[in-house]
Amino acid sequence: MKMLRYSLAGLCAGCLLSVAAVATAQDQPQSGKLLTFDVVIAEVPEGVAPASPTAAAILEMEKAGKLSGFSRFRLSSLENQKASIQFGEQAPMVTGRNIGGGGRGGPGGGFPSSTSYSTVSVGTLVNTVARVESADAIVVDLKIQQSSLTPQKPADPADPNAFTPQTIVTFNIDTTVRSKPGEPLLLTGRQLQSGKEATQTWVVLTSHIAAAPAQKAAAPAEKKTGAVAPEAEETIKVFQLVNGSAPAMANVLTGILPREGVRIAVDERTNTLLMRGDPGNLEVARALISRLDMQK
Repeated sequence: MKMLRYSLAGLCAGCLLSVAAVATAQDQPQSGKLLTFDVVIAEVPEGVAPASPTAAAILEMEKAGKLSGFSRFRLSSLENQKASIQFGEQAPMVTGRNIGGGGRGGPGGGFPSSTSYSTVSVGTLVNTVARVESADAIVVDLKIQQSSLTPQKPADPADPNAFTPQTIVTFNIDTTVRSKPGEPLLLTGRQLQSGKEATQTWVVLTSHIAAAPAQKAAAPAEKKTGAVAPEAEETIKVFQLVNGSAPAMANVLTGILPREGVRIAVDERTNTLLMRGDPGNLEVARALISRLDMQK
């Protein structure tokens, strides 16, 4: 009984392991078609932005040069595989200003003013993971992280000591959308007010399914006239002369028949010609030999 219980326990454990292995294999995504994504981050001036912007309108403004700034990224990857692209730079950021005074060279005989800077990292990171749901739908998981510096404000003539430090502005997107191949999709946007100027930022995504490479069709065989086709079947014929000379007959036939079509060998002992070539040329040779080998 104990052995039976142990056997049953081992069998159940094996079944559970098999089910777990199958579930793991099914849960693991498989890569498939090649996908391409165009991501546009557009900066639209306040006076130019339409009341109800669309993805097509944003892209038309990009082509017409009406945007105050834009970034375009293209990523390609297989289904269920991560595609990532990152651009960045080290930029100087104004952090403070020292007001001079109490010496020569500055206002009222004081020291000149100086500006303090710090080096910061700014840029854009774009990640995508997608799968083809159907011929008309691609499910895209998109993440965007963008950072930039606010513009440095010019000095105020009325108050030369007034100072506004620069700051880092971040823009993050983490979304999953269903995109139709080839059609631009407007994802999200924001409005940024900087002093009296205001700009809007919009993100447009366009997904594509790359076409499978077409197989090159085999070119039809070129027809040739007057030459032996590579696939033509060659035969061998033996002609024994009665009245003529085999070497002399070989010279005559060599000057008439195509050189690449017929090969001729002479057996002087038996006054015989051995010829190899395609049946058509050998039939011409037979007719010539029968005519030229007649008794005078």
